[in-house]
Amino acid sequence: MASVIRSVMPEFGASGPGFALSDAEVDHLTLAYSAPRSTYFVLERAGRVIGGAGHVASDRYYALDQ
Repeated sequence: MASVIRSVMPEFGASGPGFALSDAEVDHLTLAYSAPRSTYFVLERAGRVIGGAGHVASDRYYALDQ
């Protein structure tokens, strides 16, 4: 997954500080998504990994003050 992330994100302008490319967890996604209520999906076509998406459970929520 790390190679897919590193090759795709710059195509969408998502490179530099603050993006996953500079995050050490990219090389250790199994650890990052092993917490309870967290998951990671890998998209595969003809035996080749072509994408992925994940969700990490958090106790922090953000909302606009209305």
